[in-house]
Amino acid sequence: MGRLRRSLPLAALTARTLGGQAGHWLRLRRAGEDERLAKELALHARQAQRYADLMGGMKGAIMKLRQLLSFVDSAGLIPEADQQVWQDALAGLRADAPPMGSELVAAVIEERARLPHRGRQPEGPPILPHGRRSGRFVDENSALGPANIHKVTPNNVRNGLPCSDVTGVFAEDVVVEAVGDGRYNATLDYSWDLVPLPQGGVVVSFGLRAAAAEIGDPAQELRTCTTVFAGQVAAGELVVEVDVLRRGRSATQAAISVRNAGAEAGANTLAVFGSRRTGPSFVDAPMPDVARPDDCPSFRNSPPPGVQTFPPTPFWGRVEARGAIGHAPWDEYEPTTSDVATWLRFDDPPRLDDGALDPLGVLTLADRMPGCVREKLGPGGDPWFAPSADLTVHLFEPARTEWLLAHDRARWADDGWASAESLLWDENGTLVAYATQMMIFTYLTG
Repeated sequence: MGRLRRSLPLAALTARTLGGQAGHWLRLRRAGEDERLAKELALHARQAQRYADLMGGMKGAIMKLRQLLSFVDSAGLIPEADQQVWQDALAGLRADAPPMGSELVAAVIEERARLPHRGRQPEGPPILPHGRRSGRFVDENSALGPANIHKVTPNNVRNGLPCSDVTGVFAEDVVVEAVGDGRYNATLDYSWDLVPLPQGGVVVSFGLRAAAAEIGDPAQELRTCTTVFAGQVAAGELVVEVDVLRRGRSATQAAISVRNAGAEAGANTLAVFGSRRTGPSFVDAPMPDVARPDDCPSFRNSPPPGVQTFPPTPFWGRVEARGAIGHAPWDEYEPTTSDVATWLRFDDPPRLDDGALDPLGVLTLADRMPGCVREKLGPGGDPWFAPSADLTVHLFEPARTEWLLAHDRARWADDGWASAESLLWDENGTLVAYATQMMIFTYLTG
């Protein structure tokens, strides 16, 4: 509860900042260009100082987060002309926090994960007359009330389509509510955050859940989807819009957008759902010969003494990874290839009634390919992270084991961009998915 109380002022300041920005920018649009630029710079200076003052008094994992934020390149997050005032205000956060071991940070995140609805509502989610919705209260009299909403829950969706039962935290969180005319509302939980935003595959899954409900044909399974991340999607309230482009007996195509309420852009997906048909059957891709998951080192293991790493992010408190091919970030080696293989599993797997993993969970595990780029670059160099510009996933056979093996390779990198691909297998040697993405390099400065 102490950490929660310390976090509330930051959340409140964020809400006030966003609300203030909305009104301020509306006024700026009516001002002259020079006056507008001057007022905008002053606004950013005041906001940056408020964040620095508030975060300077925080402790624990949030204190370490403030240090990380002080290093992150703000390109794409803050207008270029206003970035320097933020960097100046946050610069003082870098050195004044004592070291916090990775084990302690992991323990803090694990403790927070055990709170009701993973820390969003410490007193527990209310149970409404019309049922549970991932912990968010819905006003009976609002536009989101039961009279205006059809809830698409994990208990009536398979492959994003109707089924008898789906279990697991992922399935409980990836829930959409139909408002009408192809529009859905949802809440994205902070427990799926990477740095600095939620994991892209989870964002895409909300749209695909809604698209499958809009199509409403259990015989047509999700076959392929391509997403372009046109705008950032943060944890919180989501608006999902589905446009069914064409309905066919064998295939149906849909365009989906997922964005934060009030945002102009977000994640835009084109998806194809299709029924089973007569055709050839083969697999022309061998599964790598690797050790079983129990014999591979977990990414959650403590690093060697003296090795400094970033604090774990909430997403990796939901998903465990174990290295099968490749090197740890602290290994000294001469890079020769981007070839990497990693065992992945959800701590609480989202299972269908027949025991298979929810295909949207498979899609989510596919969106984590920058490690193969790091393998090719080798040790040393400036720290970086690589947000997804796009993500394409082809779904094949059902995944019927707890662990999936992701075999990743980066085929090209230049101009601040990199291209990677991933084949995903279950423990039985069944090829379950193929994914590819283009990523954008973002360097951590300081």
